[in-house]
Amino acid sequence: MLLSFRPHAPPAAPPPDDAGLVAGSMIFAVGLFLFAVLVVFVIAFLVARYEKNITGGLYFWQRSALARNGRQGSAVVLDALEISWSGSGRLILRLMDLALEVQAPGMAPWRTSLRYKLTFSDQMLVATGKNVPVRFDPASPSRIMIDWGLIHQREKAGEQHQHAAQEARHAAMLDPTKRP
Repeated sequence: MLLSFRPHAPPAAPPPDDAGLVAGSMIFAVGLFLFAVLVVFVIAFLVARYEKNITGGLYFWQRSALARNGRQGSAVVLDALEISWSGSGRLILRLMDLALEVQAPGMAPWRTSLRYKLTFSDQMLVATGKNVPVRFDPASPSRIMIDWGLIHQREKAGEQHQHAAQEARHAAMLDPTKRP
């Protein structure tokens, strides 16, 4: 007698329950997203805190508010002390403590200090004895910043004036009617 072997299918198993796997994956994805957001906020906080320490003691949003709404004044640099320097290649930055005597219309003069990281050319603009424009919050005069935009605008206007004077001298030298 010949026996024949017929393979038979195992009994049908119920479909797997993937609900637990899907829920676990969703929880993992949400957790990973929240962790990434937390990392971004921590990095942003650390950068803002570092930047605050090298740009006059104000956060970038405080500097922005002072630039828009701050009251203008002027300050005499009483002392400029170099704390440290860093850099690479041609760019060397110096961390400076600046002691200022601030004067503003309608207010008594007051003294304050700021810490800035400056390039060599900016350091020359705020050397001891220089008069620099500042912006401050009248409600809290300790919130103060150097008005770098106005400093650079004045520097550019001075260069243009020197260029125009040089052009006038050059034109006078070339004018044959003004030669001896």
